[in-house]
Order: sequence, then structure tokens, then C-alpha cells
Amino acid sequence: MSSPHLDKKDAHILKSAVSVIAQKGFEAASMREIARVAGVSTKTLYHRFHSKRQLLDSLLESIWQSLADGAMSIREDANSDPLEKIDAIVELFINTFNNDPDRALLFVRSYQPALKDESDSLKAHYVNFLKALGEIIQRGIDRQYIHTHIDPRAFIFFIYGGMRSLLHEWALNPGPFPLDAMRDSIKYQIKHGVLHW
Repeated sequence: MSSPHLDKKDAHILKSAVSVIAQKGFEAASMREIARVAGVSTKTLYHRFHSKRQLLDSLLESIWQSLADGAMSIREDANSDPLEKIDAIVELFINTFNNDPDRALLFVRSYQPALKDESDSLKAHYVNFLKALGEIIQRGIDRQYIHTHIDPRAFIFFIYGGMRSLLHEWALNPGPFPLDAMRDSIKYQIKHGVLHW
């Protein structure tokens, strides 16, 4: 989760913030509680992060940058066909959150970027993730792997929305609902719904 631009203390504070915000929600979480969990003074916390919103934005940007960079890399992989790339997107999404239910809860319960405005880097990462997925689907249609009646614009939200919903259910109760065990089922359901026969 940590960015190469963060020092160890910032990374530790952000990890603590994930836990507090995920469990209490953004509104109920306090900078004082985040400082306590991180083992730093409130003054130190405010020196490093000016507000709770800046903390949350840093956390979400880290997640979205990882997803966007990964999706763009998958899109450019010349050795994989479009269906393999869809599998890789599912893997990317699961691996971003696997073994960290708090990070998943923070992600699904927090601010959702909007496609209409790319004015900040968080929104730009979101848009880049969706564009990469849309281009993979379009290439699948063009190469006749994916049925031509599928609209890539609608399908990217179908995949993303389904993954987000699944992630939320897992994060709330990870024991009986193992995210890692769902990988093959998710990939099967997505691909067999889009195959060109």
C-alpha cells in the first residue's frame, strides 16, 4: 500500500488510518484516534497530514494508482489474448485487497471518483483503470473472442460493480467467504458470459 514517496512513519500512519476509517467510517473516525493507533502525537499527525480528508485521499490514491497502473500494464501485454487479460484484471483486483479486509472496507465505503472530472490524480487513476478495461474488452470484440452485442462501456461497470460488491461482502465477513477461493469462479462467470460462440 505504501508509495515510494512516503517515509516509514507516513506509511505506518496510513496503515493505522486504514484500520480506523474502515472500522468507524470516515465521519466517525477522528484524527486523535488515528494518532493513538499509529502511536504518534496528534501534533505529529497534523504535521504530516493536514486533515482527515488528505489522509483518506492519500489512501485511495494509493489503491487507485495500483489498480490503474496494473490495468494499463495488462492492456499493453502483447503475449496475452483479451480473455487472459480479463483474467489478469480479476487477479489484479483480488490481489490488491486479498488478506486486508480493512483496506477493502475503506475502498468500498469511501468516496467514489466520477468519470466526468479528471481534474485530480485520484479521478485520473480511476478513469485510466476503466479505460484500460474497456480497451481490453473492445479488443476482445474486435478479435471475436467476445460477443459483438456486448457494449464495452456498460460491461466495464458490470465487472467493476460486481467486483466491488463481492469485495464488500468479503470484507464484512472474510471467514466463510474467502476472496482468494473465488478467483476461478469470478473468471469463469465473466468469461462465459461474454464468449463469442
